Amino acid sequence: MTVGAAALHAEPPPELAGSAADPSRLRAWRDEDRAPFAAMNADPEVMRFFVSPLSREQSDAFVDRIVAQHREHGWGLWALEVDDRFAGYVG
Repeated sequence: MTVGAAALHAEPPPELAGSAADPSRLRAWRDEDRAPFAAMNADPEVMRFFVSPLSREQSDAFVDRIVAQHREHGWGLWALEVDDRFAGYVG
């Protein structure tokens, strides 16, 4: 399992990572994803179908659980990138 320099866990297999023709791709989580992810999780409109918005600490703990899941099992929620910017998660 190879881990990129900025990745918090292994990258997805090539068949899940997307292609050059598609502006979206799945990838490993990065530390730099924490701030935009926390902003999404704090937005009441984004979180309207969840129990409640998350604080920064709760959001970071969520990322930590995602990364731990990948490290322990080799699978889990992937970061979604669109046009080279973090856009959320899938999985």
